[in-house]
Amino acid sequence: MTTKRKIEDITYILDSFEDDVSMVGSLALYSNDNVGLAVIFVEEDSFFGLIGLDDKRRGTKKHFEWTEFIHLEDSDLCSYPFLSEQKAEQIPLNFRLVKEDASVVIVPTELEKIHFSSTDKIIVFKTTVHDTKSLMTQNVIERTAIHNFSSMLYYSYDFIYFKNLHHAFTASSQTMANITGYSSGDEHIGLTDYDIFPKEHADIYYRLESQILEGEKDSIKQIEPYYDENRNKGFVDSRKYPIKDEHGKIIGLFGISRIVTEELLSKRKLEETQEELKKLANQDSLTLLHNRRRGHELCNQAIALANRYKHSLSLIIFDADHFKNVNDNYGHDCGDDVLRQIADIMRDVTRDTDIAFRFGGEEFVICTPHETLSGAFNLMERINSMLKLSPSPCTGFSITVSAGIAQWKNGESIDQLVKRADEQLYKAKEAGRDCIKY
Repeated sequence: MTTKRKIEDITYILDSFEDDVSMVGSLALYSNDNVGLAVIFVEEDSFFGLIGLDDKRRGTKKHFEWTEFIHLEDSDLCSYPFLSEQKAEQIPLNFRLVKEDASVVIVPTELEKIHFSSTDKIIVFKTTVHDTKSLMTQNVIERTAIHNFSSMLYYSYDFIYFKNLHHAFTASSQTMANITGYSSGDEHIGLTDYDIFPKEHADIYYRLESQILEGEKDSIKQIEPYYDENRNKGFVDSRKYPIKDEHGKIIGLFGISRIVTEELLSKRKLEETQEELKKLANQDSLTLLHNRRRGHELCNQAIALANRYKHSLSLIIFDADHFKNVNDNYGHDCGDDVLRQIADIMRDVTRDTDIAFRFGGEEFVICTPHETLSGAFNLMERINSMLKLSPSPCTGFSITVSAGIAQWKNGESIDQLVKRADEQLYKAKEAGRDCIKY
């Protein structure tokens, strides 16, 4: 059976019903091997107004294919009456029509079966199309508002609450009742936070909500503590807003709080992990001093400040004398202990503004902002003296160091400064070690 033949059959059926199909239009469905054909037969101008179809576009056409107006995502709805197991003669169905100007309108309809042919598998429905605005009478609006409000309080997973100017509850959600040991939110009415929450939490809520009730703030967003029904401490993300009468006068407030304990702890854990990873990326794993890369970054920053404010800066590079003998004779674990001992003394002697880092192997660098050669020399002398007074537990003797010092010159880079200090270190080694050259 061709589409034209199907439409002719349906037209004939519709004509036999006369006034029964004259409300707005009829949706005629043809099913053949689970394939549906939907044709809209227009009987009233109201339908054309709904879709914005003018007389020129309309012409003398009496029927329109479903796909001419239906939203693409709703194109399969024509098969719903066939596939639905609903036994009722009237089937509610919402679909979206694309208007002539390409805008979309939601159409609430009721399909009433007026003809069924098991032989031809034709089902004809009288289609009553409603205007969404006309459905909302004042009584319906009021009933819907009450129902929506009750549903919100009962089914929401969030904590929802309303309070008057005296901080007393006028309504609260079932979730609020659950965590406070009440059977329903109605039992909160007339109570305050001090009646149902620990004082330390109620104090926080009171201070924040006073800012709303006294007009100091139009809204508040705050992470607040709370206890769940098992007395486990958690956190909620709270939003609080004023309630005003028709004259704009504040008469209360309402709030919505959502549990964010897991998210907050996960965020803190993530931040801690990121901070730890950042620290590890900048830290020498053996000595826990800055690593070479981070040391260079900090020295570059210090040089930039010295250049900007024209103050002095010196750099020390030193290494442990005869360190290879320690590794060869006492093992690398002992050598590691010696390096850690040197790093501990560096931390004890240097200032917070100094930049101490492991340069590589047994070599260490200290960048000393605001210090001249003499100040850097005195610092290195203290380090060497403390090392001599601190024998290594694994070797039984103290270690000495050789050091070179250079003072920064205007326009000099960190690499150039390190190179000059390294040249002085080489001179200290040539002089017999255990000395400082600058």
